[in-house]
Amino acid sequence: MKITFWHDGDRSVGLAGDQAEVALDMEGLDPADEAAMVADAKRLLGAAFHELWDTGAVHAMTEVEIEQADRISAG
Repeated sequence: MKITFWHDGDRSVGLAGDQAEVALDMEGLDPADEAAMVADAKRLLGAAFHELWDTGAVHAMTEVEIEQADRISAG
């Protein structure tokens, strides 16, 4: 499973956004353990990217969440 982390930057001051993908090996995990690992990864890695990028809000979505959002926005 891949989780994408990003921040939008601040164009008003010339700060571009950043993006990173992290792959997690979920093989053999049951759905409850997988959900817990994804939630922990979003929280912990989101905080790490916040520090690395020295920026405001860091967003995180799994591949599945991105696909769902794309389908909704496509209408």
